[in-house]
Amino acid sequence: MSYLTSLLTLTTILLTINPPQTTANSPFTLPILKDTRRTQYYTSFLLGTPTFRVTLSIDLSNPWSWFTCNSVGNNETIYEPVPNSSTYHPIPCQNTTCDSYASHFCYDCDFPTCLLAKGQTCGAEPYGPYLYTHDVTGHFIAPLVTDVVTIYKSSMSTLVKTQLSNFPFACGYISELKGLSQFTKGVLSLARKNTALPSLIAKTFNVPRKFALCLPSTSGTGVNGVIYFGGGPYSLPPNKNDLSKSFVTTPLVVNPIDVGVTFYREKSSVDYFINVKSILVDGSPMKIDSSLLTIDKNGTGGTKLSTINGYTILHTVIYNTLVQAFSAKAAVMNITKVGPVSVFGTCFSSKNIAGSKTGPKVPVIDLVLDGNSKWSIYGYNSMVKVSNDVRCLGFLDGGNNVKTSIVIGGKQMEDNLIEFDLESSKLGVTSSLLSFGTSCSQFKGV
Repeated sequence: MSYLTSLLTLTTILLTINPPQTTANSPFTLPILKDTRRTQYYTSFLLGTPTFRVTLSIDLSNPWSWFTCNSVGNNETIYEPVPNSSTYHPIPCQNTTCDSYASHFCYDCDFPTCLLAKGQTCGAEPYGPYLYTHDVTGHFIAPLVTDVVTIYKSSMSTLVKTQLSNFPFACGYISELKGLSQFTKGVLSLARKNTALPSLIAKTFNVPRKFALCLPSTSGTGVNGVIYFGGGPYSLPPNKNDLSKSFVTTPLVVNPIDVGVTFYREKSSVDYFINVKSILVDGSPMKIDSSLLTIDKNGTGGTKLSTINGYTILHTVIYNTLVQAFSAKAAVMNITKVGPVSVFGTCFSSKNIAGSKTGPKVPVIDLVLDGNSKWSIYGYNSMVKVSNDVRCLGFLDGGNNVKTSIVIGGKQMEDNLIEFDLESSKLGVTSSLLSFGTSCSQFKGV
């Protein structure tokens, strides 16, 4: 029995024996686990009636949730699975549900999956995030279906199951799993779209349209990060305070042009963009062409957040400027530069790097956000330990032709509580939780 299966089974048994009580304003939650080999983040929940477990990679950009249905508990006929669930429903094309999901087409499906719809089904166009990131022709088309998903309501020390009806997803193909963690069988969409889980939870349970990510930096038995849905309070042991009171905030920006890999480029992006006004290294501003930090008429430029990219990817001009500024500040601290290692182009000897509460004591990188708040990136989030003797800067050179100038990746978000507030179109971030004496690995949940 795998670690994930045993952990989830034990927790479910304990909750069944002694179900806890939660307060009215407790957030809904799902766990986050980390695949350290690939620097990917995934979650797990129960789906259908009777239930079967689905383990999915977390994606802030994919317009649809999908998984290889035949590999997680459903039967398969030819290419299309027929879910063995009494609460499964295909969505007919000509109905209000399909219209509300803004599906762009009808799916002419004659597989058994579609028969209950008695006609054309609502269509979806998901994609494998690692397979087709740079190839817009690589989507698969599938009928959109719904089923019941089990989530949790949580407070500081309690968990209780609750169900969300009509969770929409598509059934994908095994070939689309290329690049995903071996522990996952598809993707959970958290995109800025009404079919994504945060919007569905808000509508179903009449809670704020918000969600917060706490990505864990480690993995192992009992190590979980967490997705919070519906707003705080947010508490992680041993810190009992509401961590949302420590947020710095900045507006969420809508890119009017979809520069992702979806079919309909005339639509606005479903990604989460913010305005980074400047970057400081140990308090000194970097000299950057400001046009790279703004979104132009073609949707190019700006800054977005991604859980699919393990490390922050920068336009070459920004990357080179950061390396120059960081290396100069590191030299003043007597930190010696060494040769590149693997994908990391800027590395340093560990010999003179001291430790601190927030990781290796190296120059602090501040993202100055719209509103003049700062997202501070300390050593634990900026440096990657590649050996006992070498640590590398955890930022990657994306080249001169990147669509987005700064893509903030998972490493830089780990152990930061980050709230996506779609009610007021704001992003809230705490910077490193290590400075608060806690981390994202402290969530005690399934």
